Amino acid sequence: MGTTGQNRPIEMLEISTQYEMIHGVAHVQNIGWMDEAWGSTIRLGTEGRALNMEAVALWVE
Repeated sequence: MGTTGQNRPIEMLEISTQYEMIHGVAHVQNIGWMDEAWGSTIRLGTEGRALNMEAVALWVE
């Protein structure tokens, strides 16, 4: 996930699974920890705001 040697930060992450429930939360530049997302497909971070995703926590049920 992401790039190497190109200095391009990750802004948003989408994760999808067919059978499991995914829970996740992201820490975003200038925002802090965002609300938890859950479901079979989740999106973490922001899109189009040029804010770096600094940390991610994921867990599966």
